[in-house]
Amino acid sequence: MSSGDLDVQLTRFIGRERELAEVRQLVAASRLITLTGAGGCGKTRLALQVADMMRSQFADGVAAVDLTFMIAGEAAVPITIRVAAILQWFIAVGLGVFCMPAIRNLMAGRPIPMVMGFPAYGRGPFERAGMPTTVSLLAAFLLVCVLEAVAGVLLWGGHRTGGVLSLVLLPAGAIFWWGFALPIPPIFATIWTILILLNWEAFR
Repeated sequence: MSSGDLDVQLTRFIGRERELAEVRQLVAASRLITLTGAGGCGKTRLALQVADMMRSQFADGVAAVDLTFMIAGEAAVPITIRVAAILQWFIAVGLGVFCMPAIRNLMAGRPIPMVMGFPAYGRGPFERAGMPTTVSLLAAFLLVCVLEAVAGVLLWGGHRTGGVLSLVLLPAGAIFWWGFALPIPPIFATIWTILILLNWEAFR
């Protein structure tokens, strides 16, 4: 690393001799120090000035590394989008977790597993309309659940693709929720859809 890895300052540093001396003493005594203060009070400028003044004391030179993008990346995701992601995970995992046992039972010629006294899938509008619960039907529903979980991950990170995927999956999810007579997912889906649309401009 060269000794010149500092941003070029376009203005002269004037005054603040006491703060400069204090920070230089702290740097000499400790490997890690933290400057605190109100935003805009000059913490970064002070740190850069001290680094420039002390560069000759470090054989490998000094460098400035801007980490604000990491903090901004976290803060840029509104809590409402995180709530939407959690709701999506809840439905995706809560409904998808029974698909594999149900598929295994159907392939072995056994009935759909029971959950709290009710079949995990089936006995809903699908079957009343003459569409039996089959392996292919459950596999398609499992795929929708997996994609909903992926959408939740993307939403958690504040990615617009998560919002797009979540909205695209709504029609497919709604068909399965109706066909399997699942009452909770439409409520959650309505909430996460509203949260996504209200925060659309916050996505990156």
